[in-house]
Amino acid sequence: MKILLLNQTFFPDRLATSQQVTDLAVYLVEQGHKVTVVTGRRGYESQKRVYPRREMVRGVSVIRVGSAGLGKRSFLIRLFVAITFDLSLACRLLFVPAHEVVISFTSPPLIGIFGALFCLIKGGRSVQWLMDVNPDAAIAVGYIKRGSLAARFLTWTFEFTLKCADMVVVLDRWMRERI
Repeated sequence: MKILLLNQTFFPDRLATSQQVTDLAVYLVEQGHKVTVVTGRRGYESQKRVYPRREMVRGVSVIRVGSAGLGKRSFLIRLFVAITFDLSLACRLLFVPAHEVVISFTSPPLIGIFGALFCLIKGGRSVQWLMDVNPDAAIAVGYIKRGSLAARFLTWTFEFTLKCADMVVVLDRWMRERI
Protein backbone atom coordinates (compact mmCIF):
# COMPACT_ATOMS: atom_id res chain seq x y z
CA MET A 1 0.00 0.00 0.00
CA LYS A 2 1.20 3.55 -0.77
CA ILE A 3 0.98 5.73 2.34
CA LEU A 4 1.67 9.46 2.55
CA LEU A 5 2.47 11.14 5.88
CA LEU A 6 2.27 14.93 6.37
CA ASN A 7 3.99 16.72 9.25
CA GLN A 8 6.27 19.72 9.62
CA THR A 9 8.95 17.69 11.41
CA PHE A 10 10.58 14.31 10.82
CA PHE A 11 13.82 12.55 11.74
CA PRO A 12 16.37 13.74 12.77
CA ASP A 13 14.28 16.33 14.65
CA ARG A 14 13.48 15.15 18.18
CA LEU A 15 10.12 16.85 18.64
CA ALA A 16 7.33 14.57 19.85
CA THR A 17 5.44 14.74 16.55
CA SER A 18 8.65 14.04 14.67
CA GLN A 19 9.28 10.92 16.73
CA GLN A 20 5.69 9.72 16.27
CA VAL A 21 5.80 10.19 12.50
CA THR A 22 9.25 8.61 12.21
CA ASP A 23 8.26 5.58 14.30
CA LEU A 24 5.05 5.09 12.30
CA ALA A 25 6.78 5.52 8.94
CA VAL A 26 9.53 3.01 9.76
CA TYR A 27 6.99 0.53 11.16
CA LEU A 28 4.85 0.79 8.01
CA VAL A 29 7.91 0.20 5.79
CA GLU A 30 8.78 -2.86 7.89
CA GLN A 31 5.23 -4.13 7.24
CA GLY A 32 5.85 -3.90 3.49
CA HIS A 33 4.20 -0.58 2.65
CA LYS A 34 5.65 2.13 0.43
CA VAL A 35 5.84 5.24 2.62
CA THR A 36 6.46 8.84 1.64
CA VAL A 37 6.75 11.69 4.15
CA VAL A 38 6.36 15.32 3.14
CA THR A 39 7.93 17.48 5.82
CA GLY A 40 9.91 20.64 6.42
CA ARG A 41 13.51 21.26 5.36
CA ARG A 42 14.42 23.30 8.42
CA GLY A 43 15.18 21.91 11.83
CA TYR A 44 12.47 22.77 14.32
CA GLU A 45 14.71 23.61 17.26
CA SER A 46 17.42 25.14 15.10
CA GLN A 47 15.89 26.66 11.99
CA LYS A 48 19.37 27.41 10.65
CA ARG A 49 19.77 23.67 10.11
CA VAL A 50 18.59 22.74 6.61
CA TYR A 51 18.00 19.14 5.53
CA PRO A 52 18.24 17.74 1.97
CA ARG A 53 15.22 18.23 -0.31
CA ARG A 54 14.93 14.46 -0.84
CA GLU A 55 16.37 11.51 0.99
CA MET A 56 15.69 7.94 2.07
CA VAL A 57 15.54 7.31 5.81
CA ARG A 58 15.32 3.63 6.79
CA GLY A 59 13.29 2.84 3.69
CA VAL A 60 11.06 5.93 3.95
CA SER A 61 11.06 8.35 1.01
CA VAL A 62 11.34 11.84 2.50
CA ILE A 63 10.39 14.98 0.57
CA ARG A 64 11.27 18.22 2.35
CA VAL A 65 9.74 21.60 1.60
CA GLY A 66 10.90 25.07 2.53
CA SER A 67 9.68 27.64 5.03
CA ALA A 68 10.86 30.93 6.43
CA GLY A 69 13.71 30.30 8.86
CA LEU A 70 12.86 33.00 11.36
CA GLY A 71 12.80 30.96 14.54
CA LYS A 72 10.17 30.85 17.27
CA ARG A 73 10.59 34.16 19.12
CA SER A 74 6.91 35.10 19.10
CA PHE A 75 3.48 33.82 18.15
CA LEU A 76 3.42 36.01 15.02
CA ILE A 77 6.80 34.71 13.85
CA ARG A 78 5.70 31.11 14.46
CA LEU A 79 2.49 31.83 12.55
CA PHE A 80 4.43 33.28 9.62
CA VAL A 81 6.80 30.29 9.55
CA ALA A 82 3.82 27.91 9.61
CA ILE A 83 2.11 29.78 6.78
CA THR A 84 5.25 29.67 4.61
CA PHE A 85 5.56 25.94 5.33
CA ASP A 86 1.87 25.43 4.46
CA LEU A 87 2.27 27.27 1.15
CA SER A 88 5.35 25.20 0.24
CA LEU A 89 3.53 22.02 1.24
CA ALA A 90 0.47 22.90 -0.85
CA CYS A 91 2.62 23.62 -3.92
CA ARG A 92 4.62 20.39 -3.50
CA LEU A 93 1.52 18.24 -3.04
CA LEU A 94 0.36 19.30 -6.49
CA PHE A 95 3.17 17.11 -7.88
CA VAL A 96 2.91 14.15 -5.48
CA PRO A 97 1.08 11.19 -7.03
CA ALA A 98 -2.03 9.74 -5.46
CA HIS A 99 -1.61 7.51 -2.40
CA GLU A 100 -4.05 5.01 -0.96
CA VAL A 101 -3.83 6.51 2.52
CA VAL A 102 -2.82 10.02 3.62
CA ILE A 103 -2.12 10.54 7.31
CA SER A 104 -2.00 14.17 8.46
CA PHE A 105 -0.55 14.99 11.87
CA THR A 106 -0.98 18.28 13.76
CA SER A 107 2.27 20.13 13.15
CA PRO A 108 1.72 22.84 12.11
CA PRO A 109 -1.84 23.26 13.35
CA LEU A 110 -4.47 22.49 10.74
CA ILE A 111 -2.06 20.75 8.34
CA GLY A 112 -4.89 18.25 8.01
CA ILE A 113 -6.65 20.51 5.50
CA PHE A 114 -3.93 19.64 2.99
CA GLY A 115 -4.33 15.91 3.55
CA ALA A 116 -8.10 16.20 3.24
CA LEU A 117 -7.90 18.24 0.04
CA PHE A 118 -5.23 15.93 -1.41
CA CYS A 119 -7.57 12.96 -0.92
CA LEU A 120 -10.59 14.82 -2.32
CA ILE A 121 -8.63 15.79 -5.45
CA LYS A 122 -6.42 12.76 -6.03
CA GLY A 123 -8.26 10.02 -4.16
CA GLY A 124 -7.24 7.96 -1.18
CA ARG A 125 -8.37 7.67 2.41
CA SER A 126 -7.77 10.60 4.74
CA VAL A 127 -6.60 9.94 8.29
CA GLN A 128 -6.30 12.79 10.79
CA TRP A 129 -3.88 11.94 13.63
CA LEU A 130 -4.53 14.55 16.30
CA MET A 131 -1.92 15.33 18.94
CA ASP A 132 -3.30 18.80 19.63
CA VAL A 133 -6.76 20.30 19.49
CA ASN A 134 -6.39 23.41 17.35
CA PRO A 135 -7.66 26.05 17.06
CA ASP A 136 -9.16 25.36 20.52
CA ALA A 137 -5.73 25.52 22.17
CA ALA A 138 -4.86 28.84 20.50
CA ILE A 139 -8.20 30.29 21.60
CA ALA A 140 -7.81 28.98 25.16
CA VAL A 141 -4.42 30.66 25.65
CA GLY A 142 -5.57 33.91 24.08
CA TYR A 143 -3.65 33.84 20.79
CA ILE A 144 -6.97 34.05 18.93
CA LYS A 145 -10.05 35.81 20.26
CA ARG A 146 -13.04 33.50 20.78
CA GLY A 147 -15.79 34.30 18.30
CA SER A 148 -13.52 36.33 16.01
CA LEU A 149 -13.53 35.86 12.26
CA ALA A 150 -10.15 34.07 12.52
CA ALA A 151 -11.48 31.72 15.23
CA ARG A 152 -14.60 30.91 13.22
CA PHE A 153 -12.61 30.30 10.02
CA LEU A 154 -10.02 28.09 11.74
CA THR A 155 -12.74 26.14 13.58
CA TRP A 156 -14.57 25.60 10.31
CA THR A 157 -11.32 24.41 8.70
CA PHE A 158 -10.68 21.94 11.53
CA GLU A 159 -14.25 20.61 11.41
CA PHE A 160 -14.00 20.25 7.61
CA THR A 161 -10.88 18.08 7.94
CA LEU A 162 -12.68 15.86 10.45
CA LYS A 163 -15.74 15.51 8.21
CA CYS A 164 -13.49 14.52 5.28
CA ALA A 165 -11.56 12.00 7.38
CA ASP A 166 -12.08 8.29 6.96
CA MET A 167 -10.46 7.87 10.37
CA VAL A 168 -9.46 10.13 13.26
CA VAL A 169 -6.72 9.02 15.65
CA VAL A 170 -6.59 10.72 19.06
CA LEU A 171 -4.30 10.47 22.08
CA ASP A 172 -6.80 9.35 24.69
CA ARG A 173 -10.47 9.12 25.63
CA TRP A 174 -10.58 12.73 26.85
CA MET A 175 -9.44 14.01 23.48
CA ARG A 176 -11.93 11.70 21.79
CA GLU A 177 -14.72 13.18 23.91
CA ARG A 178 -13.54 16.72 23.10
CA ILE A 179 -13.45 16.03 19.38
